[in-house]
Amino acid sequence: MVKTRTGALNPYGTDLSPINVQISNSDTVLNVRIGTEGRYEPTIPLPRASIRAKQQYFTVETSYESELFVLRIHRAKTRKRIWDTSIGGLLFADQYIQIATFLPTDKIYGFGENVHLSLKHEFFNYTTWSMLARDQPPDPANKQRNLYGVHPFYLGLEGDNKAHGVLIWNSNPQEITTGPGPHLIYRTIGGMLDITFFAGPTPEEVIQQYHSYIGLPSLPAYFALGFQFCRYGYKNLLEMKETIERIRNAKIPIDVAYADIDYMERYKDFTISEVAVQIVCTIIDDFKKKKKNHRIPTNCIAFSYSSREGSYSSILFKKYWRDFKSYADELHKQNMHLILIFDPAIEVDYPSFQRALQKNVSFIEWENYEQVPHEIQDKYSLTKGTKVSRKKYIFSTNSSVC
Repeated sequence: MVKTRTGALNPYGTDLSPINVQISNSDTVLNVRIGTEGRYEPTIPLPRASIRAKQQYFTVETSYESELFVLRIHRAKTRKRIWDTSIGGLLFADQYIQIATFLPTDKIYGFGENVHLSLKHEFFNYTTWSMLARDQPPDPANKQRNLYGVHPFYLGLEGDNKAHGVLIWNSNPQEITTGPGPHLIYRTIGGMLDITFFAGPTPEEVIQQYHSYIGLPSLPAYFALGFQFCRYGYKNLLEMKETIERIRNAKIPIDVAYADIDYMERYKDFTISEVAVQIVCTIIDDFKKKKKNHRIPTNCIAFSYSSREGSYSSILFKKYWRDFKSYADELHKQNMHLILIFDPAIEVDYPSFQRALQKNVSFIEWENYEQVPHEIQDKYSLTKGTKVSRKKYIFSTNSSVC
């Protein structure tokens, strides 16, 4: 049991005190858990296995220095400091947790998912990196934004070329700040501080120990281990064909082509967009004769997915993805595979949702009826009286279910 007095007030709530510190040191792996009973933890089970060794690779020291709780982790043989929290900053409120440490090296690789100019983290300035999975593409102008994945793990390469790894096991929104020293600050808004250290001492051994601890991934289909190409933003099937063909003509290996949600009709799952309407702003001859000195922009183009053919007098119909199935067969004949992107949401008045209900398909549901937001749920007869989770979906004109 330790007290969380740090000399600094927690800006986001009262610190819980005392809190528990539990240390498990076995072979090549050291685990430190800081928190209180009943805190939320990720529900994914981990093997938490360590690779057997003849001795323990880490030593641990805990102390109070100027009323600060200090945790120091060293290599057993070399006494190399791996973590040292004497920098201060341990805060543990219900919805704001922070721990800071000096690092033995600035050669730190990992964390994410973010855009980096280099694989190595930069410690000259204070830089904060967010970790919360969301549907955001990389943006070089905003490299610190959080993207699709979360990976709260890093590998450090020490001055004598020994390597170590650190995993912070948490599924809440998280962020880290790197800065001079070098030092690292970790923050999250919930759960526990569940920190695991891997001794290496080679980078390869660090990853082996890491995989023993978290479990090995399932072996994917053989073709999925090949070269793959994915892109969002194809205007039509022809553009996708031309893109894949350019890759092949350039002798760049490609085994798998992805089709993002562009192929759908209005981004609705289980559909293929067959027809789109292109309305082109043209210059009328009579208007040109009367307004010779006026310029009219000719790049005004609009698209409609709902207008019927013949509803406009000056429209050009283009078949966008009607031959998609034939193209899939063509790729298969070239020993390639095609992967389609799906979004996990269906409009409540969409036939696929009706068929799913009839076939007793599973949906994301509220745990009990008391949690159901009836002011939204009861608007549609198909969701009224159910626990199916509904939300406003970005690509839909109506509410969707997950």
